[in-house]
Amino acid sequence: MSNNSGFQHILVATDFSVPSEAALKQAIWYSRQTGAKITLVNVLPDLAKAIMTASPDARQDIFYGEGDKFQREIREDSTARMRTQIAGAQAGDLEIRCETILGDPAIALIHAVQ
Repeated sequence: MSNNSGFQHILVATDFSVPSEAALKQAIWYSRQTGAKITLVNVLPDLAKAIMTASPDARQDIFYGEGDKFQREIREDSTARMRTQIAGAQAGDLEIRCETILGDPAIALIHAVQ
């Protein structure tokens, strides 16, 4: 399993849809063939939706606090969903980095690969 040519690091964007699961499975296959690293990224562009799915404490934190609890909660939820996606793809044997980014997906993904 050596990577003498080809990609050394694969960035897989996920929105937890069926197509993003297929992309993750393809990246896992490639990683097993070549040893390439994988980073799974979830970008949360819709702040209103994120606020509505947050706990009451986290919502209060976003409006009256500094937003740390809110950001921590939505990042933890996103990471848990990515870990579930990885387990569903039977990739528990691979070290796959998970990252949650808040912002515009196009800009966030460009920054993620730099």
